[in-house]
Amino acid sequence: MDDVNVLYRKIDKEPNITYKIKKDNIPSSIKKGSVVGSISLYDANNKLIKEVSLIVNEDVKRLNILELFLKYLKEIILAI
Repeated sequence: MDDVNVLYRKIDKEPNITYKIKKDNIPSSIKKGSVVGSISLYDANNKLIKEVSLIVNEDVKRLNILELFLKYLKEIILAI
């Protein structure tokens, strides 16, 4: 797992950094530590600074239809 830090001079207001996220085909159940894509950082000249893999921090299980229904019903009730 990589951390990404961007250093810039104090006289610059904000760094001119852009990013692009590429996602892989993500299955409905995902194990912890699985790579699901990548993020690429680019400077002002559109030059690649660094590319980092996106890694899942915890297991994600597939929900059945009843679990999905209850989850969305709870979100609707709490939103009101």
